[in-house]
Amino acid sequence: MRFFILNSRGLILLSMLSLSACNTAPITTEQKMQQLEKLQNAKSLEDRTSYIYQKERFTNERITAANQAKQQGDIVSAKDAFQQALRTDHMNSAAAEGLKKIEEMDQISSLTELAKSELKQGHKDQALHILKEVLRTAPNDSVARKLRFDIERDQNRQSTYDPSVTPKLNKRVSLEFRSASVQAVLELLAQSSGINFIMDKDVRTDDIKTTIHAKDTTVQEALRFIMKTSGLSYKILNANTFLIYSDSSEKHKNYDELLTRSFYLASADVQKTQDMIKILYAPKAMFFDERLRMLIVRDTQDVLDSIDLLLQAYDLPVPEVILDVEILEVNRDKLLGLGIDFPNQIGVRALTGAGQVGQYTINQIKSMTRDNLSLVVADPLATLNFKQTSAETNLLANPRIRVKSKEKANILIGDKVPVITTTSNLTSGSVSESINYLDVGLKLDVEPEVNKDRQVTIGIKLEVSNIAKEIRSSTGLVAYQIGTRNAATTLQLQDGETQMLAGLIRDDSQTNATHLPGLGKIPFLGRLFSNTTDSSTKSEIVLLITPHIVRPFALPAAHVQEFSSGTGVQVSTHPLRLSESSDYRAKPDNTTNIATATEAAPQSADTTPSDHDTDVTPTAIPAETTSPAMGMADISLNQGGSGSPQMQIQLNGPTHVTPGQDFTVALLQTGPAYESMSFDLLHDKSLELVRAVLIAPSNKFDQQAIEKGIRFTFGKTAVHQGTAALITFKVAKDAPSSELILSRGSIQLRDGQQPQGFSLDEHKPITVVR
Repeated sequence: MRFFILNSRGLILLSMLSLSACNTAPITTEQKMQQLEKLQNAKSLEDRTSYIYQKERFTNERITAANQAKQQGDIVSAKDAFQQALRTDHMNSAAAEGLKKIEEMDQISSLTELAKSELKQGHKDQALHILKEVLRTAPNDSVARKLRFDIERDQNRQSTYDPSVTPKLNKRVSLEFRSASVQAVLELLAQSSGINFIMDKDVRTDDIKTTIHAKDTTVQEALRFIMKTSGLSYKILNANTFLIYSDSSEKHKNYDELLTRSFYLASADVQKTQDMIKILYAPKAMFFDERLRMLIVRDTQDVLDSIDLLLQAYDLPVPEVILDVEILEVNRDKLLGLGIDFPNQIGVRALTGAGQVGQYTINQIKSMTRDNLSLVVADPLATLNFKQTSAETNLLANPRIRVKSKEKANILIGDKVPVITTTSNLTSGSVSESINYLDVGLKLDVEPEVNKDRQVTIGIKLEVSNIAKEIRSSTGLVAYQIGTRNAATTLQLQDGETQMLAGLIRDDSQTNATHLPGLGKIPFLGRLFSNTTDSSTKSEIVLLITPHIVRPFALPAAHVQEFSSGTGVQVSTHPLRLSESSDYRAKPDNTTNIATATEAAPQSADTTPSDHDTDVTPTAIPAETTSPAMGMADISLNQGGSGSPQMQIQLNGPTHVTPGQDFTVALLQTGPAYESMSFDLLHDKSLELVRAVLIAPSNKFDQQAIEKGIRFTFGKTAVHQGTAALITFKVAKDAPSSELILSRGSIQLRDGQQPQGFSLDEHKPITVVR
């Protein structure tokens, strides 16, 4: 915050501005900027001070107006306001940063809309590539970040879980096979359900025999049992395509996909959790992060699902209990003093004639008589004592403490007494002292355990100590004699039940007497020549404890207390079961191998090829009507007036750019499949190619600099509609406004054919804004 001191001249100037605002029409933003420009070259200190104050005030007003316009979606007004603020104060970082963000939004808005369009058409990969380019320019753009998050989340779901199979797998069929080849059974299942099967290269279904007699069973149930009993396994590639391979550990390593899942532990012990998972499942890899309490496991889907169920049963909230403790110490003291207290000594004093005591001459001693001697006794000569006192002290402590189940809690009410220890070094003769502290008072240790039936088991240790006396050593060090009373027990109480512990009693009695020699020992009469004091001290500790459960013992859900976890060979949460309506019975030996469906056989569904990096046979067992073969589609081309194929390429991107910054345009392609294609993109020399990212499914993408631009060459590409590539340019600081021009191109539709030319007449203006 800045403070300015204005003199009379500056105040007059401000007053004139205020009066003019009141008496005339409101001053426009442009007029305010002109007034500031007049004051900018002022020479006097007063005018300079007024200029600085007005400049800062105007700049802040423009930045505030720009931010408000930006929030309302008025990008043009926001951009103008930021530019006005920079014209007044070109060093203002807030205005410069705001203008930069506005320009970034202007440049990426067209690409963001293009990504949304690609996403609506189902082209998720293309939309994701476009969004990555957007986020390179504006990493914090919320719209692009959200779109990318949604796409990546959907892709993760599709890659993590098996595809949804076609409902035709739930169609009821009847199968009658005896010693038939698995190949024949799969062919009949494919014809009746429209399912396609792809075989691993090592699977010989002709050599594997199976026997099945099933009535009114589903295709999926029959397939699972045939695979299981034939030593085979399958993988779902899409809704109606299955990959068949041998049920061996080597094949499972090749085909079973491994997932990585993060589990966040709430209350479970870290080390015990890892030990339990290692013993039960032995996952492929596991790591734990202490800071986040995150357990990361990498294994198959079935193993991860089983671990998830196990942790739901194991990672439960720890029960908690509040212990309401009352500690009462009752002290009773009695004192009885009765008898006659006689003097315990008699003195003789010699007096001189002058009455002096303690100083004598030789002559004074010679002249002493018995009149100079006197007996000295206590005054009074005897004291009759009859005194009786009693005292009662109650020390009450009522702590309330909350503690987790099976965790210890400590309560100490008392003092820490220092104990000094001296250590001497015989070699050097040095002496060092150390101080330790001894807990004296009331000490209570409790360890509760909450049971599932709302009972609380409490281990209690109670110790009451006090300093009995001090003991000094010959070197002057002080030691203490500590008196203690201890009790330890284990209780089991219901929630809210109170238990009392008592009986820690200490009883001390003491008798002291003084007598006249000889006379004080006479029976009965001796009481007249003696003084007796009787004292007794009695103390008792009483403990009352009441547990109150605040978080009871939580039992996990029944479905996670017991669940299927596979066989001794393979972990799985899906046991091999049959539905109730399925009927599998043995048939006579002369049964004919047949397969019937309980309803009309459906037409085959389309097969979507699935990419896999493991070697499989190129042939497949098709459904009743085979799906289209993989590869390039044979598409007839529409011919233009000149006989050239109709290939359309367009440019999509920002029309306003900023010097010194990057901008990205998208190449949109609509046309047939081809072996190769090339075209020229002409641009001004002030635009420098930064990068080119391929989006289309092409096996080649090259860029070659030519005299007035760039020649792009695409390799073999399937039928593609949408974004083909993203081209990023850097604008030179002195770049003029220009345009991007798509020139004539050539295309080769099939291998061996001659390339054919096609015309492109796409002009995209590029306006440089300073």
